[in-house]
This record gives sequence, structure tokens and C-alpha cells, in this order.
Amino acid sequence: MSQLSRTEDSKPTILKPIQSSHNENVTWFNCEECPVMERLLIKEQAVIDAGVYLNELAPLINDALASNEVAKQDGITGLAELKDWAKEMREAESKHHSFELLVGVAGSTGAGKTSLLNALLGIHEFLPSSCEQAATAVVCQVSWNHDMRAGFEYRAEVDFHGYAEIEQQVETLFQAMSCLGEIEDRHDDDEDARIQDLAEAQAVIDDVLGKVQAVWGSDLSLEDFRKMTAENLMESNKDVLRLLGTTKSLHDSDPEKLSRQVRPYLDSTIHNHGKEGKQFAAWPLVKQVRQFLRVDILKNGISLVDLPGLGDMVQSRAAVAQQFYEKLSVTIIVAPIIRAADEVTAHSLLGDQQELRLQMDGRYHSKGFGFVLTKSDDVNIRGQLARSKEIQNQPETMAIHTRSTALVAEIKALENEAKFEENALKKKKKRTTKAKSQVDRMAKRLQKAKPRQQEALKHELRVLKSAKSDAIRGLKESRKRIMDLTEQTARKIRSRAYMESKLAYLCTRTRNDFVQSRIQDDFRVRQKRFYGSRNIQQQESPERLVEVIAVSSLAFWRLKNDESHIPGFPREAYTGIPRAKQWLWESTAGTREEHLDTVLNNYSKLLNWIRQWSQDEDEEANIVFTKQDIDESLQTVHNNNLEPLRLELSSFEDDIGRIDPLHNKENILRDCAAKVQRVIGRWHLMKPDDLTSTNAMHYMTHNAILKRDGASYTSPKSKINYAWVQSLGKPMLQLLVQDWDQAMNQDLPALLRPMMERVEVAWHNYIRDILYSLKALNVDLASPVERSLQAFDPIKDIIRDEIRMTLDLVSKDAASTHPRLLLSLQKSMAPICHQALNLIGPGCFKPRKDFIKAEGARQGEKMFHRALTVMERRLRLSKQRLPEKFDKISQKAITAVERHLHALFENILTGDSDDVSGRDKKLKVKAEARKLTVKWQADWNSGKELHVEDSTNTETPEEFDAEDAVSLGGDSADDDDGSDDEAMDVDDEEQDSI
Repeated sequence: MSQLSRTEDSKPTILKPIQSSHNENVTWFNCEECPVMERLLIKEQAVIDAGVYLNELAPLINDALASNEVAKQDGITGLAELKDWAKEMREAESKHHSFELLVGVAGSTGAGKTSLLNALLGIHEFLPSSCEQAATAVVCQVSWNHDMRAGFEYRAEVDFHGYAEIEQQVETLFQAMSCLGEIEDRHDDDEDARIQDLAEAQAVIDDVLGKVQAVWGSDLSLEDFRKMTAENLMESNKDVLRLLGTTKSLHDSDPEKLSRQVRPYLDSTIHNHGKEGKQFAAWPLVKQVRQFLRVDILKNGISLVDLPGLGDMVQSRAAVAQQFYEKLSVTIIVAPIIRAADEVTAHSLLGDQQELRLQMDGRYHSKGFGFVLTKSDDVNIRGQLARSKEIQNQPETMAIHTRSTALVAEIKALENEAKFEENALKKKKKRTTKAKSQVDRMAKRLQKAKPRQQEALKHELRVLKSAKSDAIRGLKESRKRIMDLTEQTARKIRSRAYMESKLAYLCTRTRNDFVQSRIQDDFRVRQKRFYGSRNIQQQESPERLVEVIAVSSLAFWRLKNDESHIPGFPREAYTGIPRAKQWLWESTAGTREEHLDTVLNNYSKLLNWIRQWSQDEDEEANIVFTKQDIDESLQTVHNNNLEPLRLELSSFEDDIGRIDPLHNKENILRDCAAKVQRVIGRWHLMKPDDLTSTNAMHYMTHNAILKRDGASYTSPKSKINYAWVQSLGKPMLQLLVQDWDQAMNQDLPALLRPMMERVEVAWHNYIRDILYSLKALNVDLASPVERSLQAFDPIKDIIRDEIRMTLDLVSKDAASTHPRLLLSLQKSMAPICHQALNLIGPGCFKPRKDFIKAEGARQGEKMFHRALTVMERRLRLSKQRLPEKFDKISQKAITAVERHLHALFENILTGDSDDVSGRDKKLKVKAEARKLTVKWQADWNSGKELHVEDSTNTETPEEFDAEDAVSLGGDSADDDDGSDDEAMDVDDEEQDSI
């Protein structure tokens, strides 16, 4: 984990220092009054600091254990426990590095998922989005990179499908071609149905053919494939065979270079992938891609997952996607705002299965999922002004529109006047040139004239000079007028550009507010219906509302790349991307803080032990007792307190056992059995979820679903997803979900507090017994323990962490029964689907449909009973492991106390002394370790001045301020400096020579 990072921005970011209200140093152990984001920053920095010192301590301790086979001989007192310390350190760091919060980004093709991900990562076009088919097929996960080796700053791992999975996909092509031939030869009474089946079969061929040709060559035609077998085709490219079932590792120090390396596995890029030298696109062979980057949003444990649909024709790839869906901490539903504006409800964007999954997992609120509405820059301003009554009822917006329209006419009038003045200026230039020429000629005549003629010529010269001055004055006035007109035009153009940008903002915001409000209102109704009378306060709290964020990735990158901005988006905050990042941090803050607390408690325990162990030996405080004396005295205390601690935890096993979300199973079974025929009766329809639909699905689609045992399948022609098994399980989940949420997401976590209250009492008694026992031996023995009582607190806090994680595990195990329910139903459906496939020949569609409906009705109750039994068994197994887990928690805490006491008395007891050689080694190791622990504790106590971004700076602005109207276009016309008229200027004070 690391610091909560600031949004990368070319402009200064508003930051504020973290300070204590009591003018004390704010540290991770006294920051509970700070806002959550500040606490996270402080704790993340504390973890970083600890990691630095652990990395320095690790080689020191490992060398001490390895040198002269010390680890084997165990000749130095305390080094046996030092081995345990080193092991705990490795485990603590491993758990920290493996921590991740999966954030799934789901949405249809073209929704803008990839653009959103790139904007969140802050790397333009890092993930490719050019190939629709490839982009929607491969699961791509992006996580923080803990590899600190040079050249490995950015890494990727590409997992390829095994031979069997690709062979199955290739076989689909040959089966589809065979089926197409059968349909072509079929003679049905309903010719329209046959034509529709042909179209569907061809769509399947086209879908698979595109993937097969991408790998084995676009020059291969259907005729070529008809002469092959799947095995022949597979064996024709040895480079493909070498990739299958492997994992390819890539790395670079530059993210853009890594992106170029990974691109051939995510899009349709043709590349040389092996020794054979054949170039082909590898994406159809890829199961998933994992990328490890060092970018801000990933530092805090967030791992972004670009999720494809579950209806992928490659079942192994669909299975990978399903596994991710089951582990998500946060789900982002991505939809273009134009589509969202046309949708009636939030549910239509979310979908039944997503909604049920969120409800079962306790994530049916703003911290569990949110809607990101993309392409918010896609707005028809003039259309909205003409059609939207809401906008027409906004005086400010309409006034700006009126003024902007008026400015068009004013700018045109100024441009016309400037054009008129330009024409007049040309005439005045000619007049001035002529006047100058006349003055010059008259001046020459005057010089040559006879005295009697000079007086008359002088008069004429004065008249000509006066005319010249008038011409120059007129010329200057025209130039000044043109400059004035140019400045006025430029000002009005800038003013109109600002107004148009503000108008775009107001229209966009009105549209966004409308869509966001409609989704939230619909969700509020659905959520209220879901929670019912349960937890009304929680239901009405802000965090229970769904998050809806409108974003424009295009506007974000325009600003990021210093390109001309899109009207209405003058700063990054207006694009919604900073808000989306902030929401991700906020929605995961609770889990991340729990993780940080666990890490810091473990690191504190490690620090306290190594600090005690490395202390100088206190010669004056030596007490005439040996380690064996202390051990014998305290062993009874440890044993006597182990059982009470275990009993306090195990006393809650019955309470946990009584939390049963399946208590109403008999009623559920009865209700589900009544609904099964109605559900299965619509499976043969093209749109089974649309109650107004009566059109049958195509034969090829029906056939493909049967071959998948009713699992999720998306028709390549209609793009409709069919999920028979999910629809079969839906009635049961709908009946279960409220009781499930109450039991596993409300009642179970609520046990943590009473459990810890009982633990606190047992812990207090344990520490008290230790002090009593030591005082019974010698009153001075208790003093060092009393001086370091705080060192035992991390051990007690670890008990809390492990109880919480144990309860979380029960809840997560319970949540995993949701997919097990569906797997059980699919297992029950498999033989029915296989038997239906055996019904072949012309017109077999109807017998298959009728057979499935009849068997579903006959076996429905048994299928649901088996599914519920699977769920019950999973819950029971999870709870049965509790005694063992509680025993381990208790034993681990007692052992930690024992080890700490051993380290504490290491330097003040007599007896059990090391030999001279061992003593010297120990003292040297201790001295080095002591220096590091002193620095470590000092860093933790220092309360460094850290800075956290002002979260209000990330909110999408609710007003469009004039100061945001920077670079709004409308460059001023270049001023005419009159350089070409310099020759016109003459000295009006020219001396007469008479």
C-alpha cells in the first residue's frame, strides 16, 4: 500500500497539510479524528516507512541466521525465536502485497469502458479499443506492480488457453458449417423459419470464422475449411501450439512501450509469435491478461478489471469472467449517457443477475457499485434548446442563448463595418498618395520658379499641404476605426465563445442531472423495496444511494494533452474523471483501512519484538533468575488463560450457527416449483424476458444453448444474451435475497463488537495474571512488563483483525453459494439438454422445446431441492471450521505474548548465557538492529507533514465560473500596424524656401 495519490494535472492542485487539532504530531496511532482520506494517507505512509526498515532488517537477520549454521545450531539465545520473527515478517509482507480490491468495469461494446479505464490509469490509449471483437473477448486486469527491479517497472502476464479449449472453438466452426448444410437441405412447411435458421447459422460461422482466420490466415475460405478437420487446422501452425497452455511474461521501464508489447494480445494486431515466422493475431488464443503498473490509482490496492460478457463462445474464457464477477469489491456499470437517457430504469442498465449478485454480496449501495455514464460531451445543444422544456424553463440558460444569438448578429455587423472601412481605407491611401505627390511636384516647381511666380505657387503649395494633412488625418482615423472594430469583434467573439461553452455546460449538466436523478430515483425505489422495514436508518443514509457519474474521456484527454478543449469542459474537474477516481477511493476506503490496520498491527508486533530483543543488556538490573525460572512460572499462566480466551470466542459459535439465511427453505421450494414451468416455458422464445414477445428463437441458437447445458450464451447475430440457468435460479434467489442480506451482511458482522467486548475482559485478566505471577517470583520482574504494556496492544488488535476476517470469510463463503446454486441447477439441466439434443431430424425444434418444458416441470422441485442442499452444505462446512479457527486465533495470541516476554527478559536475566563467540555475534546483530528500530520508531512518532488532496477539488463543478473560461477560442484579428503607410507620413512643419 502507498499514499493516496493526487490527480495528475498540469495545473496546481489544491493541497492541505494534515495537522492535529491539539497541535500534536499526527501519527497512524492517533489519527482517528482525521477524515477518512487523511487517515488512509497517514497509515499508507506508515506502511511504506515500515517496509523500508523491514527491507533493511531482513538481510541483517537472515545473515545472522545463516552464518556459521547458527540457524541449525540454535546456539545463540533468542535466535530460535528470531527465525520465527523472520518468518512472520515474510508472511506479513506477502499478505500486504497480495491484497487487492477488484473493481470490475462492465458494459456493452462501444460503451466507452476502455476509454474510461485509460483515463483512470492516466495513460492515453494504454489499453486498445480499436478491435471490438478482440476488446470484448479478453479479460484484462490491471494492478499495482510490487516488482522493484530495474526494467520491470511495468509488467504483463498473458495467459493462453489450453489446447482443448481452442480445439473446442475450432470444432464449433466445423459443426456450424455442417449444421448450415443440413438447414439448406431441409424442407420445412415454414420457409421463413428455415431462412431465419440459415441466417443464425451463418452468423455463428461468421463469428467463429473471424477468430479462426485471425489465427490461421484470412486467406482460408469456407471451402478450404470443408476439406480440413479441426485437428488438421490446429496442427498447421506450430507457433500456435507452442503458445497454448502457457503464460508469456513481458516487462519494460516505460508504460507506453509495454502497451505496444501487450497490444498484439488484446487487439487484432498481426505479429510474429514464434519460430515459424508466421504472423497472426493471437487474441483469440488469450484467456486473460494481467498488467502490473505503477500509476496512482492502483497504489492503494485497487485492481481494475475490464470484464467481457459471460456469454463468450469459449467457455473457459466465460468461466474466467465469472470467477472475477464473484470476487469483485466494486462494480462499475458503464453505459453511454445517450443510451442511459433513453432507458426507463436503472435496472435496465444493471440487469437481473448483476442486481441479485450485489444484493447477495451486501454491495447493493454506493460503496458496492455505481453507474459511470460515458460520452457526456455528446450533446446536441441546439436540439436541447429547441426541445427540452426543462432547459426552456431556465431563465439563465435562455438568456445566455438569446445573448449568444444576438452576438452572432453583432459580430456580423462589426465585420461588415470593418470591411466597409477597409474599402474606405484603400481609397484614402490612394488619396493620400496623390496629395503627397502633388505637394512634392509643387515644391519642385517652387524651387525653380521665378520670383514673381513664387507668391502664387506658395499659396498653391499651402493649399496642397492642407489637403495632404486632411488626407493623412482621414487615413489615421480609418486605421483607428478599423482597430477599434477589430478589438470589439475579438471581444464579442471571446464573449460568445465563453457563452457557447457555458451554454454547452448548462445543457450538458441539465441532461446529466436529469439522467442521474432518474437512475437514482428508480434505484431508491428498488432499494427501499429490497430493504423493506429493515435498517431504515441505514437505508436512508447517503452511502445507501447509488453513485451516478457522468464523464467525458475525450474532453479529459483534450485537456491533458493541451489540445483545444471541448465546449463546456474548461477544466479536468468538468470531465467527471477526477470524481470517478475519488469515488473509487471513497468506496474502497473502509476495506483499505481495515487492511492497513491489520498490516500495521502486524508490523507493530514485529517492531516491538525486535526492539526488545535488540536492547542493550542491563548489567545493573540483572536479576538472579534464569529464563527457565520465568518460563516455568508463566507457563501455567499461559495455559490457564488460553482456555478462557478460546471459550470466549467459541461461545459465539452457537450465535453464528443460528444465523441461517435458509431458514425458510420449505416455502422457497414450494414457491420455486410453482414458477419453474412458467420460466422454462419461455426459453424457446427469441426474447424470453420480454413478456410481449412471442417469436421463437432460431434453431441454431437453441442448439448452441443446449450444447452448453443451458449456460449463458450470446447470439452472434442478434447479440441477445440467453441465460437459461440464471433465469431458472432467479426465482429462488429473489425469494432468498432479503433473508440472506439480513443474515450474512447485517447480523453476522454485528457479532464482532460483542465478541471483542468479551475478548477485552479475557485479555485484561491475562495481562493481570502475568504481572501477579512475576511479582510472586520477584517484585522487580513485573517492572519491565508494566513499562511496556502498550507493546501488547498490537497482539490484542490482531485478535480483533483475525476475528473480523474469520467472520468475513464465513460471509464470503456464503456468497460463493450463489454461483454454486447455479452450477447445481446447470448440473441438473445437463442430462435434460443432452436428451433433447438426441431428438434430431426435420422439425426437431418443437419436440426439443416440449421435452425440456415437460422435464423441467417434472424435475423442477428436485432440482431446486438439490441446489438448496448444496447451499446448505457450503454454509455448514464454513461454520464447522470456526472452532479450529478460533483455536488458532487464541493460540497465536498466547504464543505472541510468550515470545514478547522472552525478548523482554532476554537482557536482564542471568544464566543460560551464550558462549563468547555466540555472544559477540549476538551483540553485533543486536547493535545493528537497534539502530534501525530506533529510526523506525522515530519515523512513526514523527508525524511527518503529509499532504492530501482537497477532495472538493475533484467534484464536478455545479457552476460555470468566468475564471474557467480560459482559451475559449476567438483569437483577435492581427492589428494593422500601418507599416505599409509609413511613406505617407510627412513633416507638416516643412520649412518654406523662398
